[in-house]
Amino acid sequence: LGGILQAAQLGLKRAEKQQEKAVQKVRQQAQDLFSSEAQSMGEAVGQYSKQLQRVAQDLEAVVNSSQKLLDAAAAADHSNAWAGPEAESRSKVSTQLLVAGRLLRSAKRQREVLVRNAQRSAELSLEDNADVLSRRVGDMSTVVDQAKTYLKDIIENREAREVAPGKASSSNGTVTNSTQSKADVVSRMKALAAYVKSAKAEGQARMDAAGQNITTNIAKADKELAANVKDMIAHLMASEQVALNGLQAPLKTKVEKLRGSTNAKKQKAEKTPTTKSATAPAASAPKQASKPSTKLTSKVEKMPKQSQEVKH
Repeated sequence: LGGILQAAQLGLKRAEKQQEKAVQKVRQQAQDLFSSEAQSMGEAVGQYSKQLQRVAQDLEAVVNSSQKLLDAAAAADHSNAWAGPEAESRSKVSTQLLVAGRLLRSAKRQREVLVRNAQRSAELSLEDNADVLSRRVGDMSTVVDQAKTYLKDIIENREAREVAPGKASSSNGTVTNSTQSKADVVSRMKALAAYVKSAKAEGQARMDAAGQNITTNIAKADKELAANVKDMIAHLMASEQVALNGLQAPLKTKVEKLRGSTNAKKQKAEKTPTTKSATAPAASAPKQASKPSTKLTSKVEKMPKQSQEVKH
């Protein structure tokens, strides 16, 4: 039994060392995995920020160029009339510019918030998956912090190195002159209003598409990260089972040997009472001594008869 306990302790220490090596290997793999996923999601968030920036730049270029055309058309109209086809056409352009201007200001104001929300979603993915893995390999806060810092650096560096100037529409850069007819001015203002309206709608659609795209990319990266973490945990559990099997196998052999010797003693103990029962009839032989006692009683019964004969 002492040998079994000693072997168990040695096997347990050996299994603990093997498991510690497996845990350290998984932690190193997790660090590389989280850094890779942080880079992937950081690139996606940086691209999202760039898309929002380009939408704002393009829309701003449209608003500025259209405003110049509107001012030129108003300056070319010397009638100073508050009504009429020309005034109404310029009013429609002005209305569309106001709507596009609100979208432009909203895009500039919300860009930082939207990018920060996307970054936070990526960070939550890293934190949640690290929390799942930490239940098997211990605290993962250091790995997560490094991955989050790497994620932030990638987003900021991408924004810094990809600053593209806003594109202006050269087709609308011409200024209307005073020689144009009123019909030409009205048709030009109608076309300009339609252009501003379509540019505003396109900008909104691009922003929505960019938001959907970043949501899809982060969800995809989160799914891949969760699958990899699950595989790492399964591999670690398999190594644990192998270590346990290696620990239990020699112990089972020794325990079986110990049980075998114990069973042999029990069988020997069970055979001992049967030999005693075989010699038991010899001990019962003295019971035959009870027969002379019956003879003695019979003699005693005859003694009075002899005494009577003597009296006669």
